[in-house]
Amino acid sequence: MRRAAALYIGCAVVDFASLAPFVAAALLVAAAGWLALRAYRRAAPDRPAPRWSMALIAAAGLAVLGVYVAIGVPGLPGGSYAAREAALLRADPATFQAEEWRAYLNAKARAAPDDPEPLFLLGVIEAQLGRAEPAARAFEGALRRDPNYAPALFELGRVQFQLDQGAASPRTRALFEAAARAMPNEPLVWFYQALAADQDGRTEDAARHWRAAQRLFPADDPRQAMIAQRLAGEGGADAAPR
Repeated sequence: MRRAAALYIGCAVVDFASLAPFVAAALLVAAAGWLALRAYRRAAPDRPAPRWSMALIAAAGLAVLGVYVAIGVPGLPGGSYAAREAALLRADPATFQAEEWRAYLNAKARAAPDDPEPLFLLGVIEAQLGRAEPAARAFEGALRRDPNYAPALFELGRVQFQLDQGAASPRTRALFEAAARAMPNEPLVWFYQALAADQDGRTEDAARHWRAAQRLFPADDPRQAMIAQRLAGEGGADAAPR
């Protein structure tokens, strides 16, 4: 899990907002048709308005958008979707530009519809960029493919903890607990369980989780000082460094 996070950190992603210019273009085509129809009616008010022409123009604009969405890749250079996807799957990921990472992982997800890893890695990228909601969607997609995929269980719990502003919902606790059962030697699982227990006022559980994290983290890990403070009852800010 850590190796994957380190490998993909710093990569940017393309949002569906990249479709906005193409939606705007389709709407402009429709608007041009409406203006043409309006001018026609003003010039020849006694003639029946050719409404079918406006419908045809609007349909053409939407068709252009539909074809692009079907075969194009928003945010990437030109070329059909299938050709770009095939090229990405053959390419060396170390050579990718920022936008290509998301397309690559989505292509991998489509090529292996039962494999949770591509969506998990996409979630890691989103989370590292501070995009909690897209990250949560990606982790949930990974878990739909494999409900027991432990890294996604933990990362979804961590993202949900962030979205809830440090409040531990029952679902978040369940995700952390499931991840701890699957990855008992991962210190971050215990670290976040301890934070959640502290938020709930479950002091005994929190102390048990802090001790597990303290045992598993390297002695020189900066989180050791925070854990020692919590175990000593001195408290501190609920910082949750990655």
